[in-house]
Amino acid sequence: MNIPEYKAAKNYFISPQGLQIILNNKSTTQFYGQDVLWTTDIRKELPIRIGLEGVAAEKPTTLI
Repeated sequence: MNIPEYKAAKNYFISPQGLQIILNNKSTTQFYGQDVLWTTDIRKELPIRIGLEGVAAEKPTTLI
């Protein structure tokens, strides 16, 4: 599966654990991008697009 490319954001942020889960996931879902581009499971970690400059280039922070 390819993640769409955006001109304003070519970097992605994800933890090593989240990336490992995505790479090991042998998804049998019929929905494109599930658990990589979108999810309905609040326990899943998705990659976050990071901008090249300005506020969009800041490391993301999760608030709970």
